[in-house]
Amino acid sequence: MPLIYLIDFAAIALLVAVAFYKGVEQALPFLAFFMVLIPNESKIPLPGLFDLTTQRLVLVTVAALYFLLGERNAQAGRTARTSLKYLIAAHIGWSLISTANSVVFDISFKRLLSQVLEYYLLYYVLTRAVSQVRTIHKILFAIVAAISVCGIFAYLEAYHSWSVLSLFPEEFSAYGTEPMVEFGRGLRVRATFPHPILFGGAIAITIPLALYLQTIFLSRLQRILLWLAILLMFLSLYKTGSRGPWIALTLSLGVLFLVWQNRARTYLALLGILGAIATAKSVDRPNNLSSLLEAYFEKALVDEVGDQGISRNKDVTTWNQNTLSQKGKLMKQIPKTFLVLLSKDGEAR
Repeated sequence: MPLIYLIDFAAIALLVAVAFYKGVEQALPFLAFFMVLIPNESKIPLPGLFDLTTQRLVLVTVAALYFLLGERNAQAGRTARTSLKYLIAAHIGWSLISTANSVVFDISFKRLLSQVLEYYLLYYVLTRAVSQVRTIHKILFAIVAAISVCGIFAYLEAYHSWSVLSLFPEEFSAYGTEPMVEFGRGLRVRATFPHPILFGGAIAITIPLALYLQTIFLSRLQRILLWLAILLMFLSLYKTGSRGPWIALTLSLGVLFLVWQNRARTYLALLGILGAIATAKSVDRPNNLSSLLEAYFEKALVDEVGDQGISRNKDVTTWNQNTLSQKGKLMKQIPKTFLVLLSKDGEAR
């Protein structure tokens, strides 16, 4: 808990200082950085009410600063007064109807308040406070920086078996605070995110943002940092062990390859080659595909000959005479077993 109080105090102090000296608009990149980087485990439970997470705290702080200090630039928010207004109203109306019809009303009502306050309050502050394209670029750069820091945590998690989530109380985490290890898949990194799939999805979104920042005017140092961040994000995405984010990243880069021209296409081609190599390595990695096939093949053998036909030592599966006699018969089940592997009983990975 002392660490959580320290994080909250430092984040609020920085946002207040920047807002008072440079304006609320200049504090928005720091807001984006904190909201992406700080995990959900950084929270102060309020019994009977809700959890006061650091993300909610910094968002409410910036919103309060905006209403207190106002807009320094007269053009800020002028074109955003009606943006998505009717769509937001329709979503809130539908949410009210679904909440009223909910089996657990109190939980649904808290979720409704959470969505309205977090999503739409953030949208309101951004649309009203942003007055320059340069501010948007800073916000994107802050998001890339936050995911890059998560990539450093992912490196420590993958190669040193240390998770940054272990610094927070374990009861605050839905999946535990220790490094996530799954049978047949090994260690899957998640950095400050609740699950590796969520971390992979964030990386799949951020890599195209980093590529976009490469196409605008930046200093040499910024370009070097962006390329290092992109390579670190690719490594982190590989270590998440999730296919869905790879598919999302491949599709998004394919679309960008058709839209972008000149130097940007060269960047995308190089990253496509890197992604193909990473995908091939993930298929060849013993702890990934082969071990999973072995696990499902073993399950098929158990269904055929029973548990007494299979024994396992510390590292590999040892087949005795009874199981070997069934090998030819069970080879026909491999295609079906492989399909089960890909779908994992219907759950997306």
